[in-house]
Amino acid sequence: MTKLTAMKAFQRKIDAYCAMRLIPNFSTNDADALNAYMRLLIERRCGPQRTGGHTDWDMVARLTGVDATMLAVHHRAIDPAFDAILRWSRDGDAGKDTPPGSRKSTVNKKKALLADQPKARPGTVAADNTRPRDNLAKRKPADIVDCPEPLFQQRSDPSGLAEALQLHMRRHGETYWVLHRSVVRSDEPMDKNTLLSSIEGRRVPRSTDSFDVLGRIERRYHLPDGYFKAKLPHQSRSASGFNLSELDPAERRRIAWHLPDDFNALPFAKRQEILD
Repeated sequence: MTKLTAMKAFQRKIDAYCAMRLIPNFSTNDADALNAYMRLLIERRCGPQRTGGHTDWDMVARLTGVDATMLAVHHRAIDPAFDAILRWSRDGDAGKDTPPGSRKSTVNKKKALLADQPKARPGTVAADNTRPRDNLAKRKPADIVDCPEPLFQQRSDPSGLAEALQLHMRRHGETYWVLHRSVVRSDEPMDKNTLLSSIEGRRVPRSTDSFDVLGRIERRYHLPDGYFKAKLPHQSRSASGFNLSELDPAERRRIAWHLPDDFNALPFAKRQEILD
């Protein structure tokens, strides 16, 4: 098989992968733009820009026109194709028939890594037993900006929470993990996947901790108080997570309707005054 034929065959595999994994997550235009970008990588026999071992989604966004937040949110659908292109570009014909994420591609990758290791002489011990990752420089996180400036003016106001979060993240050029690192302290229980589930619309915040985080995002993006909470469905539901351990469950359910969202953060005397 000639190199041109091998490249065309590999392109068809990537095209099929894009049709299966990208179309369900992206608009037709965005999926086509990503597919075209991958074809260009194959033609140039190179991979996407990476920083610290991770795909640089901001760079991919500039080259494809696809929103960086959407790329980061759906990275599990894109990265396997990028990894396959990198293997194919490095291994040449050895990886031309290997689809993304297959067992054969993993075996080929391990063989290539073993082949690159220096062989020790019989009766001797290899001098360097350090794992490859131990030699990589640690990536320094970017500094947190308290209130980033918007990149463009708000021209619409979505009615749903997930759409509103996505809009304002795009306006300020932030990914969900940057937003999480900016508004959630390291000693707090909310992890980035919980925030991501709200951004994707898979979960609806109901706890007092979640409402507190939404309030911090509002202040970060210079939005009115209660902006995100007003976009929640089921407005008649009371919040959960109030510190009312001295009350029985039935009383907690009834009294939760009348408590402010920041009840847990109030001084003890103020909480007792509210309960009384």
